[in-house]
Amino acid sequence: MSNELMNMDSLDVMVKQANILIKSGFLPNSISTPEKAITIMMKGNELNIPTLEALSGINIIQGKPTVAPQLMLGMARRTGQLEDMKIEYDKEGTCHITIKRKGQTAHTETFGDKEAKDMGLANKDNYKKQAKVMYKWRALSANLRVTFADVISGMYIHEELNPDLEFNSEGEVNNLKSALREKVDSYGDEKKKGLPQPEPIEDFPFNKKEHGNKVEVYIITESNRQKLSDQAKKYNVSAKAMTKMIKHYGFDSSKLITVDKYDEIYDQIEGMGELIKGDK
Repeated sequence: MSNELMNMDSLDVMVKQANILIKSGFLPNSISTPEKAITIMMKGNELNIPTLEALSGINIIQGKPTVAPQLMLGMARRTGQLEDMKIEYDKEGTCHITIKRKGQTAHTETFGDKEAKDMGLANKDNYKKQAKVMYKWRALSANLRVTFADVISGMYIHEELNPDLEFNSEGEVNNLKSALREKVDSYGDEKKKGLPQPEPIEDFPFNKKEHGNKVEVYIITESNRQKLSDQAKKYNVSAKAMTKMIKHYGFDSSKLITVDKYDEIYDQIEGMGELIKGDK
C-alpha cells in the first residue's frame, strides 16, 4: 500500500468501516470510537498491516502506537527478508535471540534477570509470573528494531511503554476490567484500614492523581450515574442497551465507570438514541 495521505474517497470508506466495526462489538474495549479505530487503521495502512490485524494488534499507550510482539515479528516475516531466527535460553534463564536478515550479518540481542533488575522490572507482576516469556519478547523487540528498522519504524511492543499493564503469554494486553476491579476493591480495603480515600468529584478536570508512584483512579459519583440514567431515558435507550454499551467500554456496571470515560459514554447515549429514532 502507498504511504501517501489517502484521498477523501478512501477516508470515507474507512469511516464507514470504522462505524460498522465499532457497532459490531468485535473490536477491543480500548477502541471505543470511530476516530480511535480510524487512527489505528491509518497507522496499519502506513505499515502495510491488514485492517483487522492492525485493530487487534496495535494499541495506543501514552499517546504512541505500540504493537503486539507477534505482529512485530509478522511485519518482519512479510518482507521475505528474514533468513533465520534462533531463540535460546542459557542456564541463568537469559534469553538470546539471533536474527539474520538477507544480505546482512546475524545480530543478537539478550534479555534476562540482570536487564530486568537494571530497568526496575524484576518486581513487576508480569515478570514474576512469566519471566521467560517477558524476556523473550523484550529481546525480540530490541532485535527487530535493529535488523528491520525500516519495517518496524521505531515502534515498541505494548509492555515496553507500560510494563504495569497485564499481558498474556502472547504479549497481548489483557482486558483492563480485572485491573480496574482490583483497584476499586483496594479502595474498600484502604477504607477499612482507615487510610485516606480519593475524594469524589463532580466537575472533574482529570481522572487520576499521582502520589509518588501511586496513581488513584477516580470513579464517577452517584449524581453522575444518575445523569447517565436520565440521558438514557431522554433518548429512549433501554437498560439492556445501556448495560451492553457500558460493558463495551470495559466496565461491569455503571458503578465502575471512570471519570475519563464519562463524557464519552454520555455523548454515546445520544448517538444511540438517534440511531433508535432513525430505525423507527
